[in-house]
Amino acid sequence: MKLIEGNLREVRDCFTSIDRVVDQYLAINRWSGQKALVTNDANGIGALLAIILAMEGAEVLFMHHEEPFMAFEVAYRIQESGGRLIVSEGDWNDPDNADRLTEVISQFWGHVDIVVNAVPRGSYLLM
Repeated sequence: MKLIEGNLREVRDCFTSIDRVVDQYLAINRWSGQKALVTNDANGIGALLAIILAMEGAEVLFMHHEEPFMAFEVAYRIQESGGRLIVSEGDWNDPDNADRLTEVISQFWGHVDIVVNAVPRGSYLLM
């Protein structure tokens, strides 16, 4: 039993160091001050990228289409990490959404620095 306890302590000590490095990495805020527009897809790749960008300091506008639970979870995770997020719903097959998106960006930010289009092929945003 002492051997197992010793090994667990050693592993925990190792992860303490790993956690410290992760915290230092996240503190870099490589995207600090940047404004990121992220579209989402059914597989959640956009959600993942929105969370990562926010954790690295970007303000994120997260677009989803009929995925309110996904958007809520992204918002929750970003808020928990101290990030900033705007959530907007829209169908990329509807050209009117480009106008609405432009209005949202103008109202809140004035510009976008990063665009991540994770919408599947066949759906387009015309701007």
